Amino acid sequence: MPKKYRFSFTAASLQVPLMIELAKKIIEREITPDELEPRDIGKERSTTNERGL
Repeated sequence: MPKKYRFSFTAASLQVPLMIELAKKIIEREITPDELEPRDIGKERSTTNERGL
């Protein structure tokens, strides 16, 4: 049987302040969402290992 993904409204609601902050940055800088960077949410990008198929 396939695994089901359970959506959590609690987890989603915790992201609302972050989404508001990002929207403000987009408006203030007059940029598109694609132009946001990891530092805009206070996180640095980690290097990950490539997965072989």
